[in-house]
Amino acid sequence: MTGFLILIAITVSSYYLGIIALLSAIIGTLAGKLGAADEKNINQGLLGYNSVLTGMALASFLTGPYMWLIALIGAAAAAIFTAAMMHFTKRTEVPILTFPFVILTWFILLASYKLKGIRLSSALVPQDLTHWELKTAGEVNLIDGVFHGIGQVFFLSNTVSGILVFLAVCWAGRKLGLYTVIGNAVAIISAA
Repeated sequence: MTGFLILIAITVSSYYLGIIALLSAIIGTLAGKLGAADEKNINQGLLGYNSVLTGMALASFLTGPYMWLIALIGAAAAAIFTAAMMHFTKRTEVPILTFPFVILTWFILLASYKLKGIRLSSALVPQDLTHWELKTAGEVNLIDGVFHGIGQVFFLSNTVSGILVFLAVCWAGRKLGLYTVIGNAVAIISAA
């Protein structure tokens, strides 16, 4: 149910990203099953999670005719990388969390500078700091800020999606919901 609520949250934000997220989760799970990854990790969605984040990030931050294909191949690579890291860190019990997603996505985004079929989205291209201006005008909407912060875990920036992600986390466990509230409160206080 948690995963389903998160998929709805992603789809509410962007129908296109919802499709990428669903396909990435399927690809990540299939890669884990075909690669004989630990069944417990597959059932917990650990391989699908990094795949979904990688697929969504690449679909959001790249442009070009092959961008969706790169996003889905990245999702498969994320599952394989996640399973490999879990295997190598099994004895240490060090959780790998989103490390495979972060490293893989960085490398693919950096590679886009040299590849012809894909390019960085204009929203992600680094800005010239000599012309950068911080816009601080306007009122702060605390409710939007809270739920946007929660939704940003999945690159979502609307209130409804953030509420759905929060409900999904609470569905997974009340303690996790409490951690979400505490983490978000710390972020908002730090930003103020």
